[in-house]
Amino acid sequence: EFPEWRRAQPEGSDMAADVALFELTRHQVFTNRQEIPTKVEALSVNPSLTTLQLGHKVSFWEKLRSEADENAALPAAPQVGEELVLLWRHPETFLSNYWAAKPRTLLALKIVLESIPLEAAAAAGGVDPDEIRAVIDEAVEHGLLLRP
Repeated sequence: EFPEWRRAQPEGSDMAADVALFELTRHQVFTNRQEIPTKVEALSVNPSLTTLQLGHKVSFWEKLRSEADENAALPAAPQVGEELVLLWRHPETFLSNYWAAKPRTLLALKIVLESIPLEAAAAAGGVDPDEIRAVIDEAVEHGLLLRP
């Protein structure tokens, strides 16, 4: 309940609430015991996928913090700006992963969820099919998508 409580406070910024909600959701994804299939019949979306709409670029800030060396200058807080975050648990490592949703990733998810032929989606979106294949391969590598 902390994110809702924080947003209700009069002192202003929702940044702390967005960070708290992101961390809470990441923890919930990590501790969720929902079974992720080890074998699938067709390319499918990891069932642990959760989305989170934020008013600050929290996932970018967290990524900077986790990859920075101790001497790196980092922003003091996430920047204001809408961000859709995808969070899921990796089917092999069981760690929670997250990405800021990008158009190519959302296109790959749409192709899988709606069983759209890759070439048809590429033609409709004016995108090179090899680029979509690369996005799908990356999503499979990170456990967002599950491949037979």
